[in-house]
Amino acid sequence: MASAAPSATALTYTDAVTLVGSANIDAVVLRVAGADGWFVA
Repeated sequence: MASAAPSATALTYTDAVTLVGSANIDAVVLRVAGADGWFVA
């Protein structure tokens, strides 16, 4: 994440939930985690 969005490296889980909403947080976390091409389960 640091290379994709350097300004977001200090983002907390609470901040992320506030930004994307609690209903979508799982999908967003998986998408960000898998953005480098590695499979995330």
